[in-house]
Amino acid sequence: MNELTTFQFQPAEGTESARPVRAVTIDGEPWFVARDVCDVLGLTKDRDAVARLDRDERGSVKVDTLGGAQSVNIISESGLYALILRSNKPEAKAFRKWVTATVLPTIRKTGSYVRGEEAFDVTTEAGLAAATMHVMAALQAKADGFKAMYEAAKPKADAFTVIEEAKGSMTVTEAAKALKAKRDDLYGHLEHRKWVTKGKRRQATASALRSGYMDTRTQTDTRGRVHTTPVVTPKGLAYLAEIKAKQRA
Repeated sequence: MNELTTFQFQPAEGTESARPVRAVTIDGEPWFVARDVCDVLGLTKDRDAVARLDRDERGSVKVDTLGGAQSVNIISESGLYALILRSNKPEAKAFRKWVTATVLPTIRKTGSYVRGEEAFDVTTEAGLAAATMHVMAALQAKADGFKAMYEAAKPKADAFTVIEEAKGSMTVTEAAKALKAKRDDLYGHLEHRKWVTKGKRRQATASALRSGYMDTRTQTDTRGRVHTTPVVTPKGLAYLAEIKAKQRA
């Protein structure tokens, strides 16, 4: 008995409820329940639509239901693309993108569908459609990968820009300016992280000094009195800049 996986296709946000699309993996290949696909594509005569597909693009499978074992008509990935091309419904394009960008990658990720290099018969409408969709899916997967890499690297890149423009340790006022933040807000953040003590005469805490995030700058006034000021080190500034970049992303 074969096990179906149900995916939810949302035609357009706020337009109508999601449509279930069931899929099953047979011999490492994804197959889709024909009735679900035709329902999404607005093909009312699903049996006629499926009958026009090539024999190797359609079939049936027994699945477990609440009423017991039931036979359902299924179509291959190639058959799916052929039906998409025949649909005049506006949702057909969104459905195709959803299948290639969401459903197939999900099936591959779970390990239930592993496709190797394949040959497509581009002399037929279905074969050309399958080849086109396969290339588009591969390009979309690469684009998604590059986007994920960019999003992951952006906070560090933003933090590096702040550090590159900084010179040595900074007072909290200077650090706030570099981070494009308000001085009082930054002091509050440092107090929350226990990098500085609370009160009017804030000082770097022992833990912040040990971690290298904060340091102390010593100055002597005209009367010979020694004053200490907490300063943010380049390491501490980098950490703060990365946190801010992640919050903004």
